[in-house]
Order: sequence, then C-alpha cells, then structure tokens
Amino acid sequence: MESNFTARGVVYMSRIPSFLSPRRLKELLERMGKVARMHFTEQKNKSAGSRGLKEGWIEFEKNEDAQNAEYFLNGREIGGRKNRWNGVLWTIKYIDGFRWSQLQKETEISKMDHRERIRLEIEQEKEENEFYRRNVRKCNAGLL
Repeated sequence: MESNFTARGVVYMSRIPSFLSPRRLKELLERMGKVARMHFTEQKNKSAGSRGLKEGWIEFEKNEDAQNAEYFLNGREIGGRKNRWNGVLWTIKYIDGFRWSQLQKETEISKMDHRERIRLEIEQEKEENEFYRRNVRKCNAGLL
C-alpha cells in the first residue's frame, strides 16, 4: 500500500489569503492535477469572526503535478484581473521527499506540546492557590 503513496508529491503554502476557502483553493489547484489531501493551520486572531487559514500542505496524487504546481504558480497572481484575488500571489513550495506521514507526526507532536503546556499551567495555578490558602490559614490563626 505504501507504493501507492510514494509517487505522490506535497507542496507547502506559506500564506493563504483570508478570503480563499479550502474548497475554492482545491478547485484552483486541481488545474495542475488531482489533489489527494490538504491540511491547514488556522490563524488565531483576537476576534472570533476573523479566523482564516494561515498555512497549508497540499498532497497531489502525482509527484510531477506537485512540482508543476510550484513551477507554474509560485509568484504568480492567483486569479485574473476581474476577481477578488487580483494582485494576490501564490506562495507555493514543492517539498522534495516529504511524506504525508511526516506531517501527521508533526501535528501529533504539536498537540502533545499544547496539552503539556496546559498541564503545566494547571499545576502552576494549583501551587499558587495552595500558597494563598496556607497564608489565609496562617492569617486566621494569627501567625502573620
């Protein structure tokens, strides 16, 4: 089964315009070849309504389609003159030898790191709360 995936190619988009949805992006990229999978990270802005896509990885079924996507699209305008993408450039980089499983491992690691940070924050809060409670008990006992 791995042999089916070895012929695939992955491109990285460092910047995705906020008004470009994953569905529309896939439609635009499929002009270069069949898109197998896509993975995006979201921007985390302060206002909830302005969340967009920050960066993305797109896997093409054929390695040469991924290479062609970089060659023909990178640094060029996303659309023609009469659309909302006028003046916005593609930022596509072909990643030679990159496999989708590597991306999945990176995602799992970043989630574990996030969970670990939350766990540490909770531990710190517990220690601060316990310190405060001890001081309140001392104060009530007249030791402070």
